[in-house]
Amino acid sequence: GGYIEGCFNFYAGTQEPYPGLVVGTGVEDYFDSAYYFGVDAGLAVGKTFATALSGLTLFERTLDGYERLSAYRFHNRDPLVMNDGGRLTWQVGSTPSPGKTKCGVPIP
Repeated sequence: GGYIEGCFNFYAGTQEPYPGLVVGTGVEDYFDSAYYFGVDAGLAVGKTFATALSGLTLFERTLDGYERLSAYRFHNRDPLVMNDGGRLTWQVGSTPSPGKTKCGVPIP
C-alpha cells in the first residue's frame, strides 16, 4: 500500500473508459526504477539516478517515516498522444479485486 503501490492510467480522450492504458503499477516502475527505488534491496534510502528519459533526483526520508522525492519521466520513445482532453491519473494504494488486477484490468 501507501503511495508507492498504485496505478498510472493514461486516457487519450475524455470519453475513454477506465482503466484506459495502464502505464505503470508503482511509482518506481513508472520512473524506470525498481524495488522501491532501491530501498527494498537493502539501501537506507532510494538510489538517485539520471538518464536521458527518466531519473530520481532526490529521495529523502525523515526519522518519522515521511518521504520526499523528485523524479522525472519523458515519453520521447513511447509518446502518450492525447486528444480531446486526455489525462494521466495516478491512483495510489491500489489492491486487486476478484477477477481483476490492482489496476482494474480483468484477469484473463
